[in-house]
Amino acid sequence: MIAFLHIGKTGGTSIDATVEPIVKTLSKTTYPKSYLGRIHFDWSYLAKMFYQKDVDVITMLRHPVDRTISQYYFHKQLPRQQDDYDFLNSTVETFFSNWTMMMDHRTIWQDGQGAVAWLTGTQKRI
Repeated sequence: MIAFLHIGKTGGTSIDATVEPIVKTLSKTTYPKSYLGRIHFDWSYLAKMFYQKDVDVITMLRHPVDRTISQYYFHKQLPRQQDDYDFLNSTVETFFSNWTMMMDHRTIWQDGQGAVAWLTGTQKRI
């Protein structure tokens, strides 16, 4: 099995769209593997579910600054943000120089810490 450890905002949807059909095609010939993707799980899930099984794990890493900027623009598109006029009209530069706004929208920059948790298997689900 090939398992994709999907860290948010790293191109995971594109990885799924590319790798899954390749694995399906190859599995019909000489590569008897299946693909586990299209979901978010962390390393602890893989360790528990596939302990001592033949699993190849892939992931995609992204430069942390680029990833945070991508998260900023993604966050601006969320329906729950549409009433926050100041945030919607901010730029990357003004957002990261405004402590109050940063705290109001802390998931933008704290999400990078979550990526480390996905890799280490310490992601807490609430």
